[in-house]
Amino acid sequence: MEAASDVSLIEKRMGELEKQLMELQQQLNLHKGLLKAVLQIGSSLSLSQVITNALDNIYSLVQARRVILFLVEKGTDELVFVGGRALDANFGKEQRYKRGEGIIGKAFETGFPKVAVGEEALGWLKGVDEPLSEGVWVIAMPLTVDGNTLGVLCVEGDDRARLSFNSVMPCLELLADSAAAAVRNAHLYEDLNARTAQLATLYEIGSALTSVLNLDRVLNLIVDSVTRLIGAEICSIMLLDPTKRYLRIRVAKGLPKSVIERTVVKVGEGISGWVAQHGQPLLIKDIESHPMFKKKSDSKYTTKSLLSVPLKVRGQVIGVLNVNNKVPRGVFVEEDANLLMLFATQAAIAIENAHLYEEVERLAITDGLTGLYVHRYFQESLESEIKRALRYKHSLSLMMIDIDHFKRLNDTYGHQAGDEVLQQLAKILKSQAREHDLVARYGGEEFAIILPVTPKEGALSAASRLRRSVEGAHFNAHGSEVRITISIGVACCPQDGQTREELIGKADQALYAAKRSGRNTICYFDDKGQLQRLEG
Repeated sequence: MEAASDVSLIEKRMGELEKQLMELQQQLNLHKGLLKAVLQIGSSLSLSQVITNALDNIYSLVQARRVILFLVEKGTDELVFVGGRALDANFGKEQRYKRGEGIIGKAFETGFPKVAVGEEALGWLKGVDEPLSEGVWVIAMPLTVDGNTLGVLCVEGDDRARLSFNSVMPCLELLADSAAAAVRNAHLYEDLNARTAQLATLYEIGSALTSVLNLDRVLNLIVDSVTRLIGAEICSIMLLDPTKRYLRIRVAKGLPKSVIERTVVKVGEGISGWVAQHGQPLLIKDIESHPMFKKKSDSKYTTKSLLSVPLKVRGQVIGVLNVNNKVPRGVFVEEDANLLMLFATQAAIAIENAHLYEEVERLAITDGLTGLYVHRYFQESLESEIKRALRYKHSLSLMMIDIDHFKRLNDTYGHQAGDEVLQQLAKILKSQAREHDLVARYGGEEFAIILPVTPKEGALSAASRLRRSVEGAHFNAHGSEVRITISIGVACCPQDGQTREELIGKADQALYAAKRSGRNTICYFDDKGQLQRLEG
């Protein structure tokens, strides 16, 4: 009997030992699984790979019903869905949570795990409306590093899960810590790569800007570069007008032509006006709710974030650079503002250099007294216009103009008075000319006007209007009011000449014929090549 009792005790003890051994083996396997999961989660610096490793390992280790990961979106301070396992095909991938919203938002807000068990778990996840299983539980575990919550890991399980509710919590804490560290490292790595790429792009753009001196090309290069550098769909450059009171869009990308043409902003008004007035950047997270934004619900804004920075040269604002629609559907952050300010410094200098270059070019072809084109530029332009007229078989007319008795005016009132009369006459000539006409000072008191795509009849009509305007004008000659008249010679290509020399020669002959016939008149060649005087 005693022997049988001893055997029974031994068997019982053996059973207990086998159970303990099995539990130890399970714990060992769990620890091995945890170690493997921790190593795999932290094995990559790619954020997408970190997310994949974390979800795969946690789902496999816990064998939960669902595993879902939310990360904080830059700029919005909201949690956005980045991945999950065992999700229904209809699950909304656009899910996001604000601080304090549900157990996910509460875990985000407090930085502590939040738990829902049984009926409490009903509706814990947006868009999921299904009956609760037996013994269901949900854990929302924050991913926290150095006091900063980077996201929330959500695990839903029930009685069928590999790990019980009591044993899963410490495991999730360890895995969440590993995931948080991996996410932080991936963010740092991606930020470093992005910063390196941005600086390389900035250097490349800076080099390109210094090699371009044409203002339109500079402005278009800036807009194209900004959209690539910052990641924006809409970009516009607004420059101050000569009065420095208004901003106008000079070039833009992603905006309708009608918006570009009609947009005028007074300095101090609206977002761009505020930036121009204060010389400070403005980062707006929600443009439609901002008090400075006047136009609401414009469909061209796919995101509501806007970044506006001043363009400054030597401390003076010359314009404003605006970007909208962060790609892909994101929000501009401080790093974007800092980078755009750095770029804006280079851009403003490039714009100023292009302005100076254009001014130098303008001065090289502009008469200093009258502001009209100089003789050399007139000759070059006439050559080009004649070639164009012959190529496309359209007419081109030329007026040669001379002030009558100008020497007498100089002798009577002095050369300063003569200069003043020349300046006033130049204004009349420019006001009478069309936008595509070219008005030049030929020399002394002689002027010339090139009229592209204009037959002789049109040129004679324009010459008649011009002669009458000058005849009826009052000129200030150094304090004295004087009246002057002009004589005009008109020639037309191809009838009167097909080269620059021929056309100028015929216009000159017509001009001197006008002076010989009594001045204050217009002469031209008729279809037979005979000089005629325009009556009236």
